[in-house]
Order: sequence, then structure tokens, then C-alpha cells
Amino acid sequence: MDQAIRNKLRNVVTQCRKLLEDAISSELEGTYSIFAKKDQVTADPNAAMSHLSEEDQASRRDILDHFAHIKARGFKSKETLDQLVREIAFTHLNRLCAYKMMEAREVYVGGQKFREAVSRGVNSNGVKFYLADHEDDERLFNTGQQDVAYRHFLDWLGGTLSEEIGVLFNPNDPANRLYPRQKTLDEILDLLNGGGIKAEETELREQWPQIWAQDETIGWVYQYFTPKELRDQARKESPAPRNSYELAFRNQFFTPRYVVEFLTDNTLGRTWYEMRKGDTKLKDQCRYLVRRPTEIFLKEGEQPPKDSDEGRDDLSQEELLKLPVHIAHRPKKDPRELKILDPACGSGHFLLYCFDLLLTIYQEAYADSSLGPALQKDYPKLEDLQRDVPRLILAHNLHGIDIDLRASQIAALALWLRCQRAYQEMGLKKDRPKITRSNFVCAEPMPGEEKMLKEFVGQLEPKVLGQVVQVVFDKMKLTGEAGSLLKIEEEIRDAVAAAKKQWVRETAQATDRKGQPLLFTQADWDQLDGKPEQKSLFDLTDITDKQFFEQAESKVIDTLRRYAERAQSDQRFQRRLVAEDAVRGFAFVELCQKQYDVVLMNPPFGEPVRSTSDYLQAQYPNSKHDLFAAFCDRCFQQLAPHGLLGELSSRVGFFLKSFAEWRRTLIYDHSLQVMVDLGAGVLDTAAVEACCYIVAQERTNETIIFRLLVDSDKAQSLSMAVNDLNSKWIFVISSDHACDLPLQPLAYWVPRKTLHKLSQFDSLEPTGAVVRQGLGTGDNAQFIRAFWEVPAERIAGFLCQNPEDVRNQLSGDYYKWAFHIRSGTSQPWYSPLTLVIEWSHQGEKLKNHWRSKGESPSRYIPSENLYFRPGISWTRRHSRLVPYIVPAGCIPSASRYMAFAHEGCESDVIAISASVLATAFMRFYGENFERPNHLVDTYKRIPFLSMKDGLSSRLKDHIEQEMNGRRNFYRNREPFLDFTLPSMIKSWIAGDSTGWNWFSLIGDELEEKIGISYGLGKDEFAILACDMNEAIQIKLRTTATEDDISADTESEPDGDSEVNFDLSQRGMASDVISWVFGVLLGRWDVRYALDPSISPRLPGVFAPSNAFPFGSLLSLDGHPAKIEDDIGSHNLAASEWVGLNEKKLFCNDRKYPVRVSWNGILVDDTEHPTDVLAGVRRVLEKIWPNEHEKKEEMFCDALQIKNLRDYLRKAGKGGFWNDHIKRYSMSRRKAPIYWLLQSSKKNYALWLYYHRLDKDLLFKALINYVEPKIRLETSRLETLRSQKSTTGDSGKEAKRLANEAEKQEDFLSELRDFEDKLRRAANLHLEPDLNDGVVLNIAPLHELVPWKEAKNYWNELLAGKYEWSAIGQQLRQKGLVKC
Repeated sequence: MDQAIRNKLRNVVTQCRKLLEDAISSELEGTYSIFAKKDQVTADPNAAMSHLSEEDQASRRDILDHFAHIKARGFKSKETLDQLVREIAFTHLNRLCAYKMMEAREVYVGGQKFREAVSRGVNSNGVKFYLADHEDDERLFNTGQQDVAYRHFLDWLGGTLSEEIGVLFNPNDPANRLYPRQKTLDEILDLLNGGGIKAEETELREQWPQIWAQDETIGWVYQYFTPKELRDQARKESPAPRNSYELAFRNQFFTPRYVVEFLTDNTLGRTWYEMRKGDTKLKDQCRYLVRRPTEIFLKEGEQPPKDSDEGRDDLSQEELLKLPVHIAHRPKKDPRELKILDPACGSGHFLLYCFDLLLTIYQEAYADSSLGPALQKDYPKLEDLQRDVPRLILAHNLHGIDIDLRASQIAALALWLRCQRAYQEMGLKKDRPKITRSNFVCAEPMPGEEKMLKEFVGQLEPKVLGQVVQVVFDKMKLTGEAGSLLKIEEEIRDAVAAAKKQWVRETAQATDRKGQPLLFTQADWDQLDGKPEQKSLFDLTDITDKQFFEQAESKVIDTLRRYAERAQSDQRFQRRLVAEDAVRGFAFVELCQKQYDVVLMNPPFGEPVRSTSDYLQAQYPNSKHDLFAAFCDRCFQQLAPHGLLGELSSRVGFFLKSFAEWRRTLIYDHSLQVMVDLGAGVLDTAAVEACCYIVAQERTNETIIFRLLVDSDKAQSLSMAVNDLNSKWIFVISSDHACDLPLQPLAYWVPRKTLHKLSQFDSLEPTGAVVRQGLGTGDNAQFIRAFWEVPAERIAGFLCQNPEDVRNQLSGDYYKWAFHIRSGTSQPWYSPLTLVIEWSHQGEKLKNHWRSKGESPSRYIPSENLYFRPGISWTRRHSRLVPYIVPAGCIPSASRYMAFAHEGCESDVIAISASVLATAFMRFYGENFERPNHLVDTYKRIPFLSMKDGLSSRLKDHIEQEMNGRRNFYRNREPFLDFTLPSMIKSWIAGDSTGWNWFSLIGDELEEKIGISYGLGKDEFAILACDMNEAIQIKLRTTATEDDISADTESEPDGDSEVNFDLSQRGMASDVISWVFGVLLGRWDVRYALDPSISPRLPGVFAPSNAFPFGSLLSLDGHPAKIEDDIGSHNLAASEWVGLNEKKLFCNDRKYPVRVSWNGILVDDTEHPTDVLAGVRRVLEKIWPNEHEKKEEMFCDALQIKNLRDYLRKAGKGGFWNDHIKRYSMSRRKAPIYWLLQSSKKNYALWLYYHRLDKDLLFKALINYVEPKIRLETSRLETLRSQKSTTGDSGKEAKRLANEAEKQEDFLSELRDFEDKLRRAANLHLEPDLNDGVVLNIAPLHELVPWKEAKNYWNELLAGKYEWSAIGQQLRQKGLVKC
């Protein structure tokens, strides 16, 4: 099924789901008075409901029983109702899809060919035949009650199918009690029948009917039923699934066909291939079966030559593939004894393909000299066997478990339909055998109906049997969430063992130290000896001998079976629901006890449901970090001797530190036979990189790995690779390939001898540097700011020369903030500082914060002695290791480690970190091919050696050159510390681009010399670089970047963002306007534009950073200027100077060239002297005296607006305010410093400069701007009214004056509304504290600022969320906080 038709199917399923859920909810409320308001559910079982018929009242009782049954699983009331609606909706959709699929095939049910049921709705042929046999329904149909008759028809049809597909057509299902109205049903059938495809989409219209004949269609329906938005929302609300439903839908990803075939071909296909020693049709049928041209099948008891593994390390991949392969003897098995399990079966995709192979296996077994006689005894003719094979396959071979009942429905249907296709291919019609048994189980706990359980257990003898059963029931409570991972067979064994241990202790004679028997039991002796009394867990009084315990496990299983059978015989509806749970629970126990020749799975990935976390950690210590690894461990225990496991999973387990022991067991204790490293794009929309692999119980010494990480058509590439074992995709490695590397990651693409060379060097820590984690705040909102939102003079670093100067400044009250390294931008050498952290009195406030939580500060504030030292950090997620220098004066965060090089090693540490060799090493442990997580433990292990003096010196020069180049780039980027001027005025780098080479940060020559220093040849170095280069090529092919530095949307708390500045004409025009704004408000110094040569020079690479950007307008004391008298004088390059406009400029040093609005207010008012547009034009004229009008026109074209006022006035996308928010939002801080206060219709606005904010600023705005404006406009209105009065009421002039007066009244009303809102904010009489940050200080202006964040933060302030802030405390004192 191609992507276009799948997209149509996705849309159809999504629409059907919504229609069904809305209809079911409406029916529940309108007919049965079962509904929810917020979190409260109304579902009174005792409500009179006299308006309902007896049948409807019975349906309501059944629905409420279902509601109670679901709630008993642990759902809250609202969740229970939602789940009930979902289950009913999904069952209806499944059934309708099932009918469509039956119509598209030659299916026989009850000896009759399946007739059309849904393709023409109530007019389908099958309905007509039904009505002919059912007079009452025919009467209903003919008297206007077609909907009732059609519902009865669907009930009848489901009933005929329930014997063979009971899990989907269960008569006890709530879907039988609750149908959508006919109108909704007709809409759904229209969608299913036509796909919602337009008439002009001819090709899709032709393809749509064909999908119902495809086995995989129902699997896609299952996946698409849960929309991506729901999965995303669940992940956003909780990193771990909160219940079994979430666990199921978070992992609803249909396994691609080629993966299914590859894993099945190389497990079930390989098993039969080896049993038959290659003599099988499966060689041709299994197109992904990996076969070596030099295979040698060993006889029973024969061993491979002892020297077969010698000298392998010196062979090329081509030579390795040509070596003889000795295949151990595999005993043949009757195909009826072959057992296949999918422990997370979903829609049964693996098992469907197994069915295909098993048809061939049974046919070949019948003619096999060893296996044939047994089969021929039961089936004298081959035709007899073939007729029964579909039933045999479902009854004996295929087993599936899932925690989602919907999946069980789908899998059972899909396999039943596959049986029907098999019968069709045989030519069987009316005499098709019934398929009444299958092994698809929904993992559910035994029902928790206490009364029924107590009655049953109380009758069991001996009493201990009932007590053990009770223990098993308690253990099975986790089944719904743990599914196949629950080791229920071990729980039974352990319960029996505990009872036996107690019985032995209480009955067996104690012995003395010499082993001589005493007259007491061990329990009596312990009591006499003064030991603490051990509590008896079981009543063993009626156990007479230990023979009971030898059969106890089988007795428990038999008891559970009898419980299920007894529950099933109960006729009460609620008890029947309990019975179904009991039957499924026992079936689950049965499946857990079996051993399997083949296990195939695409299990859940990620964290488990929280309720199972403790159990999984105890049971799966090596694989507790991810469900896929736990499933792998669990299924190894269920493999029969010579069994094979095939799994599709995340690739993280083969690389990350946390999976080291799991990896070692998988590769070395068992045998990783074949692996396909697939990468991204395998599981539809899942954001996971995948691999699939085959693991054997018996250990072998060789693994074949197919590398398809960069292939777009992975199915075709894999097919080609399997058929051409000499291809570029294949790597053959020994089981100890990576044994020289720490933690032994599966770095299969690098020769073992190269890995050995790298392992001979000391690690970067401690040889070259110490690497330490930074601090955690536990409350970033309280302790972290963007540097531009706090008073710059309160940030440590001013006039500091070294780390100790910075540390000393932060020992008192005045200096409050220190630069903070958190997330960074993905660029080498230099990552601009954007954040500061509160650290006055050496972080005493933060330390007290941790103490108030009962925590030791040193636990969260480690390595304090290293703070403020210069060092390097690196981008956490990127295709390569991207190191950057951190200057002195900074504090790292918990998510941002720093390396502090030893004296004399600085250049070597940085250069090696930037080398391809370091990236290659880091990528050995990178779980994600495209963007691996460069973890600190791996960074510490980078092989390190000190470079020779000549090379070290060259590396140092290169680092300084690159560092200054990066910093020069930021001299054109507001709001960073290096910012001086926009690039349209002065660019410090050629081409105005980032310009680094991702393939080599230090250049090919230096890379080669570093490689030689490590003893690597050119070929070895090229192999190391290849993995990184492939990942970078994928990155460069991606047209849309994942992150934008301006918005800084990070995918994880420690995430990094790509440098993605807007270097277009529009972006550069916006940069100029933003800088001009800062000039008008006194933030930026215009004189640097008049003479860029006087711009500040870059400080040393490791020197502490000043808190004032280079382009700042500074006062005489070196701090930001606040009034005109503060401004210091700049001596321009010459009194007469040829500027950018090629005209001589004269500068009077005593007078600043531009009028600054020192009060921090600009107004959007053409008549006001501080009109923002007039100010912008004055600055443009100062810079380009003869070209300013042409420049303005150019800016308008670039910004795609008619005039600059439109750009300044527009609040939304494409306007200056929106651009400004993006420009000043970074590292999860949104902090615009020029605030737009706008009237309701956008005809009047003020701009406030955040750094002029004080308790009087709003009153100044009212008194000096708003009130005079209102007086002026009021006077104009009075003039208009006077003129209108003089003119009279008729004539054009009167009409014109009336219109103008009306507009003036509207404008005045708009102004007065603006005044009221501004006055409300001013009358709060809040005293701003810039240390609170932008978002809290802007919140009181939420009625005027076109930014939803202001309103959100205002609501949170009133809710008492920010009590630590000055504004929060003031609001509390004023009685405005609501709680």
C-alpha cells in the first residue's frame, strides 16, 4: 500500500473515529443519561428511566456493567467513560472494516458465501436476503424503520461470526448495546466505501476498493485510529505512559512489510531451512533469507573445525564473506510442534506472514522421510492435511499476546481472513472447516471480583492450594500494564516454593551443628533458640507429605482453568464479563508457560507504565531502561532449545552505557546472528531510529550486519544486499569485535584493529582535563534570566581580568548575576552567552532554596571550586561533536557539562574535541545516527595525547582564528554580547554567513596530522570519518531545520538549537529597524555606524565577558547611559571623514548625533515630536544622508509592506513586534525589551523601553502622551461638531462633517479605552524590579500588550505562583492574589 492511499485511509479512519465517538457519546447522554461534565460522570444505576423500553433498560444496565468493569481496572470516572466510548467506537469500526474485507474476498460463513453487507448500506444484497428470512425485520424495513432492521441485521451477522472470531464479534460487547444513529452510520459507510476521494483523483479512486483485499489494511486501521495528536499530547503530559491504554497507543506503529519478512525469513524460515539442510522451497519464497554461498551443514554430533576462526582480523569484508560457514545440526520437528510467539502482536502482521511460510512447511513435512509418517498417519492424503492446515496453524503454531483488546480483535480477524484466503486458493467453498480455536490473548489480570474468588478459593483442598491461587491472582494485577513481561509462570513457581519452604521448616526435624537430628522441628528449634518468629504465610495443616509439592504447579494451573470454566458458566451479564476476563487471564498463563521455537516482535519502546516500574526493575536489572530490551530478555527465557528471536526495536541498546550489560549478554552469551541497522523513517511517524536483529539461544562467533542508515528505499536496499553479499551495505564482525572499547558499544563499521589502536591511549579525563557537571536550580523561573532582561550593571564581569575577580564581585549584594551556560547553539568554537543566574553572596539564595526542600546544596551545586574558570563545552545533540569555548566568569548548568583543561593542554583538548577522531569515538556511543546524544561519560573517555609542539602551536593559531571569526559573525547579531552594528551598516565577515565546514572543523591537513599522531593510516581515518560524513550529509539534505535560534524551540530540556538566522534581505532589513529602535531609546550607540573603526575590539578568547554588548551606548563610568549628560565622548577617526555615503561627515564630540527618548517612551503618533517613524527616519538620514529615502523604500520592499509605519504598527506575523519577540527569545526565555502598548483598533500605540521601567513610567505615559492626545482629539471633535452645527444637516459638506465626526468619536472612544486600561495598570502602584525579568514585569499590561504570554503570566501571578518575585509579593500585599 503506497503512501498516497495510506494517507487517504488515515483521513478516513480519523473522520470515522470522530463521527463514532461523537455519536456514541450523544447516544449515551440523550438516550441513557450517561454523561460527563468536566471530571464528574452522571451514571446512576438506580435512575428510573421510565421512558425507555424494557430492551433499552436492559441495554442500559449492561452498559453500566461495562462501565463498572472498566473502572475496576483503575481508571477514574471520566477516563472510564472516555475509554468506554473509545472501545465501542473502535469495535464498530473494526466490524465494518471486517465486513468490507469479507466482501472483497470469497469468504464463507456457516457454509454460506458472505454476501454484501455494507457496500450499499441498508440496500446491500445481504440485507435483502436477511429480510427474506426474517419477517419481523422485513416489516420494520418496509414501514420506515430501516435503521432498526439494519441494526438487527448487523447483530445477526455478528452472531454468525462470533463462533469463529469471538473476540471481535463477542455478543457481550457493549457495541451490541449501543449503535450510532443511521445518519452517522451512513456517513461512515460512505467514507469506507469511497475513501472521501474526489472525482478528479482517478488513480486513487481505482486503488481504493483494492485495499480491502489486502491483509495489512486492518493493521493500518488499528494504527490510524489513535491520532498522532493524542500521542503527542500524552508524551507532553507525562514522559512515561500512565496506564495500559497509553502504553498501547503510544506504540501503535505498523511494522513495515520488508521488516516483517526479513525477521520471519531469518527465524522461522531459517529454522526450517536448517532442519532441511537447505532443501526447501523457502529458499525462493523467503526473499530476505540470508544465505552464504559457502554454507556447510554439519551432521548430528559433528563439530566445526577448531581453526575456523583464526586470522579473521586480518581479512577484508569481502574475504570474510567468502569463508566457509559451518551450520550446526538442527533436529527436525513435526510442524505441529513448531511454536511461534509475538508477545506484542498488535494487528498480527508477523503472524500473517508466518502463516504463509507454514503452508509451505506443512506441505514439505508431509513428504519428508522423517516427519511424513506421523502426519500421514493422521492425514492419509495430502489433500486432507492441506484442508486442515489453516486450522492447525491457528490452533498449534501461532501465538499472540497484546495488552490492547483492540489489537486482539484485529489480529484474530486478520488471521481468520488469511485462513479464508487459503481455503479459496484450495478451491474449498461450502465445506470449509470452522476456525474455532486460536491463541491470541489480551493480557489482562484475573478478574478482581472478590466475592466470587473467595467462594471458589474457600472450596479448594488442601487449603494451601487456594492460598497459592490467591497469591497468583494478586500477582496478575500487573498483567494489564506489564503484559508479556509479567513472569507469571515464575510467580506460580515462587509461590509454591515459598509454601514448600514453610512446610519443610514446620515439619522437618532440625539438626545440630554436627548434622544429627533433634527432637524438634526447625520452627520449634528457632523459637527455643530465641530467633525472631517467622510469620506463616500459608495454612499447611492439611498437608501430609511433600509429594503434594511435586505436582503443586500443575495443580495451580488446573485450578485456574477450573476457575475460568466456572466463571464462564454463570449466566448473569456482569458475571459473564468477569468470565471473559478469567478466560483471557488463564489463556495468558498458558501462553507464558510454553516454550517457543521462534519469537517475533516489534515491542513497545521507552519507559514502562509507572505502576510496573518497580517490578520491571527487580525482574529485568539489565534491561530496565527501555521496554524493548526487557521484552528481549523475557523472550529469551521463553525460547526452546535452538530457538531464534527476531526483534524490531530502537537501536539505542547497542550503543548507550545504560545497556552495556544487556548488550554483552545479547552478543556474547547468546548469538547476535544478523542485524539490520535501519535508522530513521522506519515506523511511519515515530521519532525513533530503528534496527532489527536475529538472536539465537546457542552462541556463535560471527554477526552479519546490514547498514541502511542513509538509504531512502530501505526495502529495496535490503533486498539487494541480501542477494549480493559482497555489497557496500554488509559488515561481518566477530562476537568480540568491540571488546577493547569501554562498555563495548557495537561499533561494527570500524575494523577491530582500529578500535584496538584507539583503546591504547589514555582518556581525556584525567590526562588532559577534568570534566564536571554544573548546577541545577530546581526552579529556573526564579533563578535564571536572559542577560538583557536584568540590570546590566548587576551582572558580574565588569573590568574583571580573571575568574577570581568574578568570584569576588559575587561575594556581596551589588553584583547579583553571573553568566550561565545552559543550552547552546550548534556551532563550533563559540556559543554566545545568553543566560545569567542569580549568584549573589556566592549563590546563597539558591543554596537556601535547596535547604528549604530538605536537600543538601552540594548535591545540586557540585564542583563549585571550578565555577568561573574558562573551559569548553559542547553541543549535546548533533551529527558531530561540536565543541565551543566558554570564557571565564561562567557557571555551567546540570545539563551543560564543561571540560576544564589542565594548564598547557588547552589547545590540545579543544583541537582533539573538534577533530573527526573525537567525533568518531563519540558516535560509537551515539544511540541516534542523525543526532546522537554526546554524553559526558563518553566525552571523558575520548582517547587523548598531548600533541607535539609544532602541531600544538598550529592548532592554537587555528582555534584563535576560528573563534574570532565566529565572534565577528555575532557582531552583526542582536541581542548578543558581541553585537555592534547590523550587517547592512557594517559586516565583520565576508559574505555574512556562518561558513564552517561540518565535515572538518580544523581542516583536512590538521585532521590528518592528528590521525597520524594516533597511529592511524589514511584508510583507517577515512573509515572513522565515513560514519560522521553520512550523518552530516543527511543533515545537509534536510531542507527544513529542526530548530530556530530565534524561537529557540528545544526538543528536550538540555537541547541545543541550530544557528538559523534570517540572512535574507527581509531579515537584514528587520535587523536595521531593530537597531534603530535601540538607538532612539538609548540602547545602541549610533556613532559606531558613523565610524565603525572606533568599535570596541574583541577581548581575549578566555577573558571574562562584560555584560554590556559592544554596541551599547555607555556613560562616562562605562555602564549603560541613562541620561544625555552620562554620554562619554568618542573621538572619531578624523574630524573630516569619508563615511559609507562617500560624503564628508563632521562630528562634534560634545553633542550626541541623535535625539534619544531618555524617558523610554516612543509613540505611534505623526503629530508627536517622539513619533516612532519620524525618529526612525532621522536615524536613517543620519547614516545615509543622501540615500535614506531609497533605503527606506528598499526596506519596505524587503519587509513586504507599503510603508514602515505599517511594519511598526503590525503586531502579528510579519510585524516589528513579532520579529522583536523572536529576536529577544532564546534558551527558553521570552524577553522582549521594547513593549508595544496598542489600542484596540491599532490606531494608537506607545512603545516602552523595559530598561527605563520604574514606578512612574506608566503615569508619565498617561500624563505626557495619552491625556494630551485625548485633549487634542477632543478639541478636534468639538471643532467638527461646531462646523457641522454651522453647516446644517443637508448637503455634501454636512455629510462629510458627520462622517468625520463619527470617525473622531470612534477614535476618541478607542483612546479612552486605551487610557482606562493603562490607568488600571498604573493604579496598581507596583514598583518594578527588573531582576524579576520581562515576563513578570510586562504582565500587568496584559490588556494592552498584544502578547498572550502577558495574560498567562498575569493569571499565574494572581494565582500566587511567583511569590518569590518582587511583583508577586506586592500583589500579595495588595490582596490581589487569589489563594
